[in-house]
Amino acid sequence: MELRQLEAFVAVVDRGSFSAAAQHLRVVQSAVSKTIRELETDLRTRLLERSSGSRAITLTLQGERLLPEARDLLARARAARELATAGAGALSGSLDIGVMTILGPVSLPELLGRFAAIAPDVAVRIHTRPRGSADLLQGVSTGEFDLALLAPSASVPADVRVSQLGAVPLRLLVPTEHRLAAETSVSLAEVADERWIDCPPGYGSRAITDAAFARLGLHRFIALEFNEIRQLPEMVSAGLGIGFYPGEDRLPPRVVSLDVAQADAPQLNIQLAVREGPQRPTVAALLDALHGLLP
Repeated sequence: MELRQLEAFVAVVDRGSFSAAAQHLRVVQSAVSKTIRELETDLRTRLLERSSGSRAITLTLQGERLLPEARDLLARARAARELATAGAGALSGSLDIGVMTILGPVSLPELLGRFAAIAPDVAVRIHTRPRGSADLLQGVSTGEFDLALLAPSASVPADVRVSQLGAVPLRLLVPTEHRLAAETSVSLAEVADERWIDCPPGYGSRAITDAAFARLGLHRFIALEFNEIRQLPEMVSAGLGIGFYPGEDRLPPRVVSLDVAQADAPQLNIQLAVREGPQRPTVAALLDALHGLLP
């Protein structure tokens, strides 16, 4: 079993197809297929199921068992390579960063600009995930991401360390014709029976909002779920419901932003997640750049 075989295996799983993995690895598709066959032959087990009709790739039970170990081995190999060459000159290699859509006090372009100035030879890959912060936490745990910027949404794996970076207040967006649009502040009890727009379970903003209503013993109806929170103002403008929105972006016509009563007001905490233990030099450099941005 060789590292290049594990790299091909993880690339196929992460990108969902042999062709996408080949493009990522910058090789022809037949080379990826051959490498996976060699790995399966060496391990004497099938790792991937190929569906000829839909071309979908699914993991076998053995593949599911291998995946976290493969990620860990690749991460350790990258760390060993960086540590061995750290004194030889400039930083090199790559970084995988998981992010959620709203980062509050963290300016991602400014962070990446600072990092590029001190590590111009490091390739950076930014990732999002369909289940939001829950998936980002899992990605840090498995070694898929070197670090992630997220909101608390689930229990933290034992091998992941999280720290608070800041917070973003959640403001309530309602249409201009809403019965409460002229109010300066509203309570959660006043809007519990509304049609709500929110992210799916697993997203930090959803977990925070659900918890705020649960503390008051209130239930709400989620009329629309979608995983792109930046579209929420347009959804409210279209009359599809109301929802909490982080940030102070310019709002579309026919949408009003309301304060929530102090006792009820939820806020989106922005956290940094990294794996426990010593960090690779490139990760440590990015963390230094990040903390240099914060107050």
